Amino acid sequence: IYDYAAFSPRTHHLHILTRASINLSLRIMIRILGPLRFKMWMPTMPITLVSTIRPTDTTPAKAVFRVLPRMTKHEVKEYLTKIYKLPVVKVNTVNYDGKRRVVFGRRKIARYKDADYKKAIVSFDSSVKDLPPNPF
Repeated sequence: IYDYAAFSPRTHHLHILTRASINLSLRIMIRILGPLRFKMWMPTMPITLVSTIRPTDTTPAKAVFRVLPRMTKHEVKEYLTKIYKLPVVKVNTVNYDGKRRVVFGRRKIARYKDADYKKAIVSFDSSVKDLPPNPF
């Protein structure tokens, strides 16, 4: 029914376009919709190595990473395979709430919470034989 649908981040409206409205000049389209944005994966999400588990005869090599809570299993696997060229077989994730803390001042008690985080337990292929030792 519709030829094209676009979401305008500036006005927060969904614009349904037909063939007639697509034939408008590009300058008018950008003015109507605002700048078109495309979702692109850029590796700006930090992955911190927490610990490693060396392979044995029965279990593969594993590593535990601390990642941002919004990262998915697929993004962790893609990050490690594309950037570091690691043969990832499986990714398990665990969400953690940040620790709640209390600071006692002279006149006031301040309460705050550390940032939430996620742990990713990554299993590698049997070809991975040597992992770096635990960083801590």
